[in-house]
Amino acid sequence: MQRYPKQIRALEELIPTLQQDAKHHAGQAKMYGDAFPPMVINGVRYDERKDAGIALMEACKKVGSGDVREVGEYMGFKMSMYFDKVSNAFYVSLARHREYEVELGKDVGGNISRINNELKRIGERAVDCAARVDDTKKQLEQAKVEVEKPFEFEHELRDKLE
Repeated sequence: MQRYPKQIRALEELIPTLQQDAKHHAGQAKMYGDAFPPMVINGVRYDERKDAGIALMEACKKVGSGDVREVGEYMGFKMSMYFDKVSNAFYVSLARHREYEVELGKDVGGNISRINNELKRIGERAVDCAARVDDTKKQLEQAKVEVEKPFEFEHELRDKLE
């Protein structure tokens, strides 16, 4: 029963940061509309999706195993990159108030889509967290009721222990 309050606090602390990041992303998405927002990789600004995707793949070549390397910025989110030995894959971490990880694949355009999709999901995560807070609060209340109930097999237990 002690874990419920900790879970509730952690989720309640997470929600505002997710909401801030979602609001920021929504503003950026609205500002750029269907146009590709510039992506900065290793100090170079890319205004074309394909060029940014190629530069992102090139940046992978400069990341050593176990290294986390800052590579740039996209839509106001700082980007860093690392290679995970276990999954044998490169990841981009997007950070503002929270961090969001995207596994990179071999497709240049697909990687940009993956990054965009992850950023779009931030708002959904905030809603999911709020629902989890409600569920956890219900579980806590249910646990409090269960703790107050007498043990159903108390007499049988006493008999066996004697």
